[in-house]
Amino acid sequence: MRSRFYDLRNPNSVWEEPHGRLGREIVTPNGESLSTISLPGASLCADFLMVPETKIWAGVTVAVHKSDFSAIKIIFQQATSSFVKLIEPHEGTKILRYKDYPDWGWIEVNWLKEQHVEMVPAQTNQALWYSIPYVNKKSPQVVVLALEDIDYMLKEGVETMVLYDS
Repeated sequence: MRSRFYDLRNPNSVWEEPHGRLGREIVTPNGESLSTISLPGASLCADFLMVPETKIWAGVTVAVHKSDFSAIKIIFQQATSSFVKLIEPHEGTKILRYKDYPDWGWIEVNWLKEQHVEMVPAQTNQALWYSIPYVNKKSPQVVVLALEDIDYMLKEGVETMVLYDS
C-alpha cells in the first residue's frame, strides 16, 4: 500500500510513503508537522478528475456547499500551487462537469494541470487534507492533500484509469 502526498503550496513537492493507514498527523520531508482537518460544508468524499482521451488520472475534486464556500477560501489561502483551484458555485454552473450542482462550489486539485478533464464518480474517502497548526486562533491552513493507498483508489472509479508517474 502506498500513499501519495501533494504539497498544495509547491507543485514540485510530491512524495510517496509505502505504509499502511495514514494517521491524524504526518511529518513532511522537510520536517513540517501537519494534522488532518475536516473541511467545513464539504463532501466527506472526493471524486476523480480524468483526461478522457488517455484515461490518465489528473486529480481529485470535492464539493463544498455554497453556504460554506467563504470558509473554504480562508483555509485554502496558503494552497497557492498552480494545480489548486477553488471554483465558486456560480462559476461551477458554467463548467460541464459541475453544471448539475448549482448549490455547490468545488475544490479541484489537478496535478496534471489539464484543461480538458472529466469528473469520474468515485466518492472515495481516501483523500485526506492536512493543515499547518493553528496559530493565535487564526484559521487552519490546508497545505497538503494525501491520497491513501493510491493503487486501491485507481480501482474505485467507474472508469479504469492510469496514474501518471512523472
